[in-house]
Amino acid sequence: MLTRIRIGNYRCLVGFDWKPAAFNLILGPNGAGKSSLLDVLHAIYRLASGWATVDDLFPVEYRNRDEPQRPQTFLLEATVDGVAYSYSLEIQHERRGRPRIAREEIRRVGQPLYRFDGERAELLAPGEDAGATFPFDGRRSPLATLPTVAPLAPLAPFLEWLRRLWVVRPVPQLMRAETKSSTPWLQPDLSNFAAWFRDLLEEDPRIAALIAKSLRAVLPGFVGYAFSRETSRTKTLRFDFKSRRRGVQVPRLPQGPPGFALDELSDGQRMLVAHYTLLHYVVGTGRTLGIDEPDNFVALNEIQPWMDELRDVAGQKGGQVFLVSHHPRLIDLYAIKYGHWFGRKGTGPVRVRPIAIQPGDEGIPVSDLVARGWIVG
Repeated sequence: MLTRIRIGNYRCLVGFDWKPAAFNLILGPNGAGKSSLLDVLHAIYRLASGWATVDDLFPVEYRNRDEPQRPQTFLLEATVDGVAYSYSLEIQHERRGRPRIAREEIRRVGQPLYRFDGERAELLAPGEDAGATFPFDGRRSPLATLPTVAPLAPLAPFLEWLRRLWVVRPVPQLMRAETKSSTPWLQPDLSNFAAWFRDLLEEDPRIAALIAKSLRAVLPGFVGYAFSRETSRTKTLRFDFKSRRRGVQVPRLPQGPPGFALDELSDGQRMLVAHYTLLHYVVGTGRTLGIDEPDNFVALNEIQPWMDELRDVAGQKGGQVFLVSHHPRLIDLYAIKYGHWFGRKGTGPVRVRPIAIQPGDEGIPVSDLVARGWIVG
């Protein structure tokens, strides 16, 4: 899991340094860097996975206005399978504003395993390939291609963790039911959820069963889900619900008439499908998950059980969670134990501190303290 995050010169995150816990509820006013933090994690994931270039992820306008000439710097420290790793990245902007990687490095227990200077990548891991170098364009990270050029036993655990660092900002209206293929990566807005879910079902049927079990407890009448074939290439994600018409129960999928397509479900139902999928597939397998505003579109009696199960599963499976929320109920339930306040003075740098109740404020709900402005950065 992530043990330290350092960010320099990315939007309002300047000199940012934070050591997160396993379960983190991120609070603070608008413009305090909460979403920017998740954006950084997602950008590094996309860069290391080869899904995007630095031009896409670190455009010139993402530099802090007070430090336009300084490079953008990032450091992630993580413990993977009990071993300490660190990943550092430096983005330099050229005179015309185009960004490029100036430095990228991975260390294991303080010892360098990989280094890239923007022109040549070097493998430093012990073994017959130690010292091997190869040229690469500084617009992309060589990490996405490393498995094709050399054995990577020392690097493999960290790369697997980094490429499974999930960050989402759900927009249920964009979750379409049809897909022509499966994909192992998920868009933050969940617009390719069906394609990703199709890949998930093929990869791990056991987790698919856990997802279905949880959904039966939170979606009234839910029976199961399946992909129905529409054309030779297109499949539709459908959900079956129990129903009785004139005393005759409607047959279940896939034997009977098609159920409801994913985009025929309500926004709240689609959010619950996504939430429990992420709970079991990401957190339940010991991975890291960040969600921006998970309480949108769902009722209180739906989000609180999910939060409780998410916290329990993270503790049992070793997963890590970052949640950004303004929901009063979630703040009152979890802020004292898991809350971190992101605050800044004016347009100054963002600083993080644990939520703490001041003397005399005992007994006042934390959400009220936030609403009154008594918890500030």
